[in-house]
Amino acid sequence: MTATRVPSFIDAPGSVTLRSTARLSIYPHEVPPSLRPMAPGLPVAIDSAGHVRPVQLFDTSAEFAGIAVRPFAEEAASGTPAQDSLIGVMRAGFVRVKVTGAAAPIKGSPAYVRTVADPVNPVVGGIEAGPAGSNSYQIPGGYFTGPADSDGIAELALNV
Repeated sequence: MTATRVPSFIDAPGSVTLRSTARLSIYPHEVPPSLRPMAPGLPVAIDSAGHVRPVQLFDTSAEFAGIAVRPFAEEAASGTPAQDSLIGVMRAGFVRVKVTGAAAPIKGSPAYVRTVADPVNPVVGGIEAGPAGSNSYQIPGGYFTGPADSDGIAELALNV
């Protein structure tokens, strides 16, 4: 099978990049009204009621559910998150993410989720290319496929 990429808006965080549909797993999850709209391209967890939520302070890899993805091409072009009660959560495949933190991603390097803010990296739930000790966790089955572009957007391979 020939590898194919989605053209044009693939640099928007949360955009799925198709290399092979054989490894693509995206599941719909309900988003509570208080959390809508939820930004695509960020890691999410599942709460006790079975709803997705953004990563919170002191979460661990045990709570990691996947990466929120953009449901439609139109949304990627407009940059406006959907107001729907459902969001797609990718557990396997390739997705574009905004890389925060000082470390630069390289091909094959693991990805980390920031769980405690600090003055240099104030984004809890941000995806980073380097560990921050107990202030982050490694994304299970997640690694970068190459460096980030000039906007800090990189492709993340995921297989949870």
